[in-house]
Amino acid sequence: MFEEISQSLRNGVNDRLPSADTKPGTWTSDVIIMPVADELGATYADMKIMEINQSVLTASGQDLDRIAGNYFTMRKTATKATGSVRFYITNTNKQDVTTEDLPASIYIPLNFRVATSETSVVPYAEFITTESAFITRNQILSLLTDYTNNYKYIEVPIEAVEAGQNSNVSAGTILIATSPIDGIDSVANVSATQGGEDMENDISLRFRIMLSVLGASICTKNGYLKYVVQQDYVEDALVVGGGDQIMFRDGGYLNVAGEYVFGRGGMVDIWIRGRQLMESTYQHQITTEYLLREDKDITLYNQPVYSITSITSNTSGYVYENADRYEVEYGVKDNVEQETYFRDILWDFSITDTFPDVDLYPLDIQDPTEIEMLKKQLDNELKEALNYLENVNYNINWSLVTYEDITQYETPPMFQKVYFNGVPYKIIAVDKRLNGRTFVKRDDRIFLRYYDTPDYILLKNDYSGQKYESLINEDLGGSVFANNRIHWLKDNILQEGDSLNINYTYNALIYLLQQDMNSIKILTADILMREAYEIPIQILMTCYCTESVDSTVVSGTITTKISNYVNNLLRMGDVLEESTLVAFARDTFGITQVDLDKVSLSIINHSEVAKIQLEANEYFRIKNIEIKVISDSEIII
Repeated sequence: MFEEISQSLRNGVNDRLPSADTKPGTWTSDVIIMPVADELGATYADMKIMEINQSVLTASGQDLDRIAGNYFTMRKTATKATGSVRFYITNTNKQDVTTEDLPASIYIPLNFRVATSETSVVPYAEFITTESAFITRNQILSLLTDYTNNYKYIEVPIEAVEAGQNSNVSAGTILIATSPIDGIDSVANVSATQGGEDMENDISLRFRIMLSVLGASICTKNGYLKYVVQQDYVEDALVVGGGDQIMFRDGGYLNVAGEYVFGRGGMVDIWIRGRQLMESTYQHQITTEYLLREDKDITLYNQPVYSITSITSNTSGYVYENADRYEVEYGVKDNVEQETYFRDILWDFSITDTFPDVDLYPLDIQDPTEIEMLKKQLDNELKEALNYLENVNYNINWSLVTYEDITQYETPPMFQKVYFNGVPYKIIAVDKRLNGRTFVKRDDRIFLRYYDTPDYILLKNDYSGQKYESLINEDLGGSVFANNRIHWLKDNILQEGDSLNINYTYNALIYLLQQDMNSIKILTADILMREAYEIPIQILMTCYCTESVDSTVVSGTITTKISNYVNNLLRMGDVLEESTLVAFARDTFGITQVDLDKVSLSIINHSEVAKIQLEANEYFRIKNIEIKVISDSEIII
């Protein structure tokens, strides 16, 4: 460009003054022509850069950001991966542990740091807890057991310290607690972290700008969707309006024939998959007026509530039991559907002199010799039960079970079998000295099933009730107008004059999105941001591998593959099939066989199924995944 300009200037001078000497090295060339050509060349270069940077197709970096701003489109920032970590409680893996051996209390603070164990293939990455957790000694037995190591655990959500794709780490890699916690032996993540993304690149941003340029989308489904999905922490979204079969807020409903009846329309629900959890504290006074109320549910201020961290009496210090730490049986009693809370405690066959469960089921005998003989008999009976009981994993409809006829025995048995579809899944002690002890088999081990009622449960709005009867603006679950509340399961546990310190977490993402939408929407639009419904599922599988591979590593590989697929790749409204899970396992190096009789897919606390089809505003989240891999060398022929 410089040579062209300088030659053009020489030609201009010679056209007006043919005798002028304009060759390089002359005064005319070096003093007059060359400096001007230099300035003009720089100006042309600047103009070329401006030309490049004013086009969506060629601009980059900050220049592309400026163009994006003209169309109300912003570059997505880097996001941090999220997941959960299990904190394993001291002594809970021991066979002869007593209550006194357990920690008096355990406190896991908010923002506690854990990290990956760095290897040649696993980079070092730090994570922080996004919720605190507090539990007392008496609550430890109500926790679930990790059957890979027999520890009781507290599972806490985590978020990466550094944003980016490097914060997505595989299952079994977060193994370091950066500082000790009293009562905790170790930590581990049983599923991969997900959601970590690098800052949006120019290609992606350029594409989204072009979508904005191609047509106005104000007040259209695509317009709302385009706005929402570009916000941080939003993993997926669904926009529904009048006439959609999950729109009940405008008065729509399903009649007895299952046909959708239109509401009045004019409303828009935007269902969001994503979380930005924040902690909050609420002080609730126990007044006479409150105790006299028929409805003692406590609705919390910040909605939608995600979980209750703890409820503590400020007078006595008592920590109330949360139903989230229990499992649930569904059945029918006196023709009424009901939920029965329980916890399963691994039975220890090594104890022969004392019962490990007398605090749960007191014995009606005191003679030490009789106790020892009864214990030996009980252990022998349970060893036999290991052979005839079927594993029970959330898949029994207890309202349909039948009970063994024990009148057929000449000598009264110690246990009565409970059958489902003709197969025994549970045994109940009929020997009066055992005080009704109940046992089940899970993961080929015997567990004592202890029934108890926790103090409270977090009740959330459920849109399913709106399917058959709907009133305008009554279906508000998962929004800032939700009625997620604390419901007391026990009577007479609150004392007048006391006050409750309630710690809870809520999804601040919904509040922030609603606030942003209210600031830009047209005045007459009724747009409600709503938290999509998480469907917690359980996946169980038994596989076999060759002797040449490490079964633990193979198990972790399958767990990571399935977790990434279910938690990250499946979208709202998708379907998950058991056959897909089997395919992931079979496609793993070293696997020789998948035991199809021991593959189980189920929604937590529901029967196992071959396929789960979601509603359009639901998404999967693995709550429990157990992949047992057995080496061919361990098979007994």
